[in-house]
Amino acid sequence: MNIIFIKDTVFDKALFVTGVTIHKINSKFQLFSFLLSPLSKKNMKLKFLSLIIGLFLISCKEDMNNDLESEVIKVTLEGTETFEHKFSDTRPIEGSYDIRKQAQHFQISEMQWATYRYQAKEGFKGRETVEIVLTGSPGDGNFTDYQKWVFEIDVK
Repeated sequence: MNIIFIKDTVFDKALFVTGVTIHKINSKFQLFSFLLSPLSKKNMKLKFLSLIIGLFLISCKEDMNNDLESEVIKVTLEGTETFEHKFSDTRPIEGSYDIRKQAQHFQISEMQWATYRYQAKEGFKGRETVEIVLTGSPGDGNFTDYQKWVFEIDVK
């Protein structure tokens, strides 16, 4: 019996094809459940190989997200002037805009729907860096980073 392993990087799933049966693997738990399901002893080598390949590809998910390109937005503010950046007119249905790296010296640094707002603390002068990532899901609960923005905010 041959086994074919397919890694779907768009939806972060794995498909195992054994004979004419396709096994859809959404998580590490399902991978272990599939591999531990009863089969004959002659298929144990096949299961072990599937386990190694599956764990390797599932563990690569974090590395894939780190390769996300960033759009750098430079901003200059005077004192406690408020800055707003609107990403979209709508909020993603399956996902969100998340602040991954928060500013350090702020009165306001928040996401409101699809708009980022920033205001420096009273008396702060210097540079702040804020990272915001758009995450989404095709409806199956597996979230992926799609886009990243880096705000370099100079407060004078």
